[in-house]
Amino acid sequence: MKRLALCLVVVGLAAAGCGGTDRSDSGTTATQAPPADPGRDVARALVEAARADDASAVRDLLTERAAARPGAVARVLRELEPFEGGFRVLVSERITERYGVVALLRREHAYAFPLRLDGEGWKVDVGGPASIEILGPRPHRPELVAQIGVVVHGLGNAGTAVLYVDGVTLDPRVAGDVRSFTVFANLAAPLTAGRHAAVAFGTRGDRAAARAWTFTAR
Repeated sequence: MKRLALCLVVVGLAAAGCGGTDRSDSGTTATQAPPADPGRDVARALVEAARADDASAVRDLLTERAAARPGAVARVLRELEPFEGGFRVLVSERITERYGVVALLRREHAYAFPLRLDGEGWKVDVGGPASIEILGPRPHRPELVAQIGVVVHGLGNAGTAVLYVDGVTLDPRVAGDVRSFTVFANLAAPLTAGRHAAVAFGTRGDRAAARAWTFTAR
């Protein structure tokens, strides 16, 4: 397989405009206003719209091309059902000039979506031709976990790929061809036993995909 160049971009919170990874214990004092995080704002608005079963409000939060995809709004409403009773923002980060990623977590449920900058606002860009397949660790099957891996499918030039585990950015390697590329990261040590969450983001040309899942390490 032809090796692909990886453009891994980790942007600081102040410059990102789409937030940073969740840092609830960051030490921010009561006199310091937290930095603006449009990624979190969109996630909260999206879940609130789903909680109200407001398809119109969900559609308004999608990019124009996402909203036009058959079944996109219904799919988002269905996938957000587990988070209507509360959630934690696991990841909220701007990855490229145009794209960011947000991941939500609630118990064994995890959900991630790409955000796309449309004009001056961020919109949810789901259901496109790019997709992410989980290689491992597999959900619902306890195993020793020393590597996180996915395949990003879709036509177009390989772009940016990022992996996270439990909200921490990993240092991945990439290899692939014109139709897909594999993204994997070897961990310094196997994960501790228990439930963990992984998030993957990747772009192909002007398309992006994101996926989050939980798994159990033994």
